[in-house]
Amino acid sequence: FTVVVGNPPWAALSTNRNRWTDDLLHGRVEGAPANYFAVDGRRLTERKLWLHDDYVKFIRLAHCKIEQATTGVVALVTNHGYLENATFRGMRQALSATFPRISFLDLHGNRKSRERAPHGTTDQNLFGIDQGIAVGLFRRLPRSQVEPAVGYSELWGSREDKLARLTDVAWSDL
Repeated sequence: FTVVVGNPPWAALSTNRNRWTDDLLHGRVEGAPANYFAVDGRRLTERKLWLHDDYVKFIRLAHCKIEQATTGVVALVTNHGYLENATFRGMRQALSATFPRISFLDLHGNRKSRERAPHGTTDQNLFGIDQGIAVGLFRRLPRSQVEPAVGYSELWGSREDKLARLTDVAWSDL
């Protein structure tokens, strides 16, 4: 049983590039076939791909470890861009193919896009950074008959309100 937990670095213009990592992201590593650069077997055609961000590489490495172990759990605090940006659709498809149970907690707080809470107030970042934050929980259970499910929750508002809510969250509900 494998468990991967962490808060990997985020760097959109990563200098941490090498052949093995590129092969891993493209599904060219033995025992780890997920390809973040393709959807339904067809290559992404976007000019700008943010798939070389360091946090994406860490998610892919954790994903690889679970692919190889065939069962496990990954829980990472990362940039929230992969939840909805179009260039991450291959990543989302690959994750959903490997993990029948996925839960996201979007903590928002993206100052770059000037996110505002639905009720119109300012939305603060939990860590005081510009990029929005998400917690991803990916589970691949040993039972083969698990019904696939994706859960999505979000927290908006002040940093203090988010911290208070996080202490009250029933993580079993995610």
